[in-house]
Amino acid sequence: FLMLFLGGFFVVASSNGFNQVFEKKTDKLMSRTQKRPIPSGRLEKIEGLVFSSILGLFGILILYNLNFKCAIFGLIALIIYVMIYTPLKKISPIAVFVGALPGACPFMIGWIAYSNEFSIEALTLFAIQFLWQFPHFWSIAWILDEDYKKAGIPMLPVTNGIQDTKKNILIYSLLMIPT
Repeated sequence: FLMLFLGGFFVVASSNGFNQVFEKKTDKLMSRTQKRPIPSGRLEKIEGLVFSSILGLFGILILYNLNFKCAIFGLIALIIYVMIYTPLKKISPIAVFVGALPGACPFMIGWIAYSNEFSIEALTLFAIQFLWQFPHFWSIAWILDEDYKKAGIPMLPVTNGIQDTKKNILIYSLLMIPT
């Protein structure tokens, strides 16, 4: 359990660290993120890169010690979050879909750590967490609509308006019930 916790924690921390390195300018514009270590100047970008790289490497190695499948899914989640989701956030609201993929991995990885199998249980845990992220994140984007506009990040409330966002939050919330 401790290895799963530490491996997962380090991979997620690495992903978030890389995100902050690559979004320094955007983070400075948003009230919610401007006090983070890199945009506030408490940490240099190179320090963030080195620290995030070390965390990611240790996290993947710890997950590998659980089993190979955990390490692979941890690495895939890290790559998708950093290399696809982070740059896509500035381009399209579809980024939330892409970001939900690595966001749904921790519960699935937990099951795989326990069973060493990618099974219907792992897929179900992934699906629940995947679907949950849409109403969760769109609610945050709705509340922080002005912040996202200020930073030029095209979240659903910015591109489609609040009414469409409410409709999508309801749809994805309802999809979670049968899942």
